[in-house]
Amino acid sequence: MKQISIISPEIINMYSHSVLTYMIDFCFENLELCQLYVDDAKNPAYSFLRFKHLVFCGGQASSQCVNFLSDIVIKDNQKKVSSYFFVVYPDDKWKKLLAAFFKEQGTIYERSIYSIVPEKINHQSKKENVIDIKPSLVNSVYNNMEMVINEITMTGTYGNINDFRLRGIGYALLMENEICGFCTSEYPSKRSIAIGIEVHSNYQRRGYAKEMTMCLLNEAASRHLTVYWECWKENIASSKTALSCGFNKVTDYELLVIKPS
Repeated sequence: MKQISIISPEIINMYSHSVLTYMIDFCFENLELCQLYVDDAKNPAYSFLRFKHLVFCGGQASSQCVNFLSDIVIKDNQKKVSSYFFVVYPDDKWKKLLAAFFKEQGTIYERSIYSIVPEKINHQSKKENVIDIKPSLVNSVYNNMEMVINEITMTGTYGNINDFRLRGIGYALLMENEICGFCTSEYPSKRSIAIGIEVHSNYQRRGYAKEMTMCLLNEAASRHLTVYWECWKENIASSKTALSCGFNKVTDYELLVIKPS
């Protein structure tokens, strides 16, 4: 397979029916952060699109593509990255091929997707502990500041902190001079973002996750962005938070999780 940097109509069509359109949009708009592989650049039959350890399979199910993916997984393990790979496939043919090939390492799980087209409501947080992630905050000396910095940099959806300042949206939970939670935008594209959110266990079930989310939705509305929320299907608490913030369920989908060897 060959890595390419030009997205043809044929490639776009391979991923046009994906339930993860917001991730595909992000990848196609930020191809410098991703890798796109095809069997034939002029007349592609199958491909895979990789962003860090998330892989999308496209086109006709192919053992050659799966073999190539296996080589990538092995090479990463040899580098002692020891990370899980998350493989999203478009149909049952891909599912059977992947499950058979990775039967020792792979397990199929389900995730749920929620979305909302937020309306601008000039929301002002009623919780003074919820603060905007501005440059002054990132450069502050609050305890556990790395919680926010790691979320911004390690997810890989922004080139660096400065890139997040330009394109990102984010709010943090500040409790007694310590960062105890965040709600940030991920997978930014021209028309959508997703939410990354976490609250320290000591401050859960107090409405902070919802409050940070509402602040983010208000800003997203001003930028005319659709917002997506995704979680493991069995994560009932996360699903309830999404619904309480006005999200609507889009669908559940399967993916193959390949464990490090």
